[in-house]
Amino acid sequence: MNFEALLTCISSGSCVVTQISTALIIGMLLFMVASGLSLIFGVLGVINFAHGAFYMAGAYFAYAAYQLTASFVVAFLAGAVGVGIIGVLFERFVMSRVYGKDVLMQLLVCYATILIFDDLVKIIA
Repeated sequence: MNFEALLTCISSGSCVVTQISTALIIGMLLFMVASGLSLIFGVLGVINFAHGAFYMAGAYFAYAAYQLTASFVVAFLAGAVGVGIIGVLFERFVMSRVYGKDVLMQLLVCYATILIFDDLVKIIA
């Protein structure tokens, strides 16, 4: 580790602000993922490891909307609405069939969803 660069960064006020804001942003993202997993498991009793795939889909929708409109507000709304629609459809047609089933079945369905989302992004991008 380069201690000279670390000392230079600590003495610079802008570097400290950048590090603190980066840590807060990463912490908030981890909190969103963890609270989503906890909420879904607590309410539905399903271990949904496809949660990250839905975050990826929302980011993909937001990026596509931003490229079309150059508006952050429209991109944010498009990402939220797009992933909300996909989430409702996923819950109604896929996850509702595995409620009350074995945990392994739930994990397999979620893992298959991750693979499907990943391949769809590779095909589209």
